Amino acid sequence: MIGSFVALLHCTQAALACAQDSSAARPSNPNGLNRLYVEKVVVHGNTKTEEDIILREMRLKEGDLVDPGLLDYDINRVYSLGIFSRVDASIEPSRDSLAVVNINVVESLAIIPFPIIGIKDRDWDKFYFGAGLLHNNFRGRNEKVMVAGALGYDPWATIRYQNPRIDRENNLFFIGQVGFSRIQNKSIYSGGPNLDYDEQHLTASITVGKRLGLFSYPWVMLNYNDIRVSEPGTGRTLSARGRDEFLTAGVGFTYDSRDLQEYASRGTYAALSFLKYGLGESAVDYHRIGWDLRKFVPVPRLFNLTLAARTFGGVSSGGTTPLYDHLYFGYAERIRGHFTEIIEGESVLGLSAEVRIPLLKPDYFTVDYVPVPGLRVWRFGVGFALFADAGKVWFRPQTINLTNLTKGYGAGLHFLLPYGIVLRSEYAWDERRVGEYVFDLKAAF
Repeated sequence: MIGSFVALLHCTQAALACAQDSSAARPSNPNGLNRLYVEKVVVHGNTKTEEDIILREMRLKEGDLVDPGLLDYDINRVYSLGIFSRVDASIEPSRDSLAVVNINVVESLAIIPFPIIGIKDRDWDKFYFGAGLLHNNFRGRNEKVMVAGALGYDPWATIRYQNPRIDRENNLFFIGQVGFSRIQNKSIYSGGPNLDYDEQHLTASITVGKRLGLFSYPWVMLNYNDIRVSEPGTGRTLSARGRDEFLTAGVGFTYDSRDLQEYASRGTYAALSFLKYGLGESAVDYHRIGWDLRKFVPVPRLFNLTLAARTFGGVSSGGTTPLYDHLYFGYAERIRGHFTEIIEGESVLGLSAEVRIPLLKPDYFTVDYVPVPGLRVWRFGVGFALFADAGKVWFRPQTINLTNLTKGYGAGLHFLLPYGIVLRSEYAWDERRVGEYVFDLKAAF
């Protein structure tokens, strides 16, 4: 639920495009660029994409002092649109104290049939597979239309449409989605003799919001939910018939100034939300406040490292929280050192910190034998990280005690792979200094 807008807006780009590192496109500074001003920004290579879709992501504008560091940042922002396999820049002095900033893009495939292979809840035993069809840049406006589905663990199917600007004058965005999934019960507190039952979720949702400047997105959403269980039992649904049918309304605000979505090295991410579950005559009647705050601070003079920190959480109140909407550590969210431990409750608080040190600076490689031109540019990099995690999950009427958090810490290697994949190989210890290996297929945050 937390940060749902940004999660939807960028759901496809990590698996469908090559990653771009800011250091790979740093322009040279042969002519004292600190004394040059931007005469104009010229985009090259956008045969399908509207130029304005690119320029609206950039902080560097006409008349600004040329700043190579800011240009690096803008390159990554353009790349994070998810519609280019490569983004480069060059600065061309023109006359007097002016310069032309050239943005060179290589467009990814627009219509993409793609395989789906993955693991659920970051658990290697929960394998799923499927296929989908994506139009990644519909009408050249970064609109995304996707139909996809998967079998295996917790099978699902979805149809999604995302438009980052349905109204150019007011800068409004829209997301619509319909989905079905069959989910195995996660709760250990489930009423009834058999914990091995399924939940069937049918959902339809719309989200409408407004982009304010480069980074801010206030939004509102409305969901229709139809949830059924294969074996009714106490608390499995809030209605006695084993089926909860209700509406969810929510409001939120997202701020995202990160340079890269999959492995940020600078910027801030902040998502706040309030969701009301159950409107009108419904057995479902509770609400939840959620937050997800992340900060990335580069320290270029100290091994070019990045200091990263995150806090996230959700606090439930009002009526009874059904079992299918409990919050956990041990599934999507993990505490390294307690990576496989399942901790369940109605509310959650998480804290994480990392020191990320690049060992092998990410670089581009062109793989000519790949038959699809838009997938030939690959990127590899390796980093070392020190980390610490802590968290707490609780039920009402319990209150949180910060002195009694579940904790873990450790170190590991992070491999930055093609198509936005981040592979982490880490070793973590818990409070008793009991160690465990952690292998995961994305950045911790």
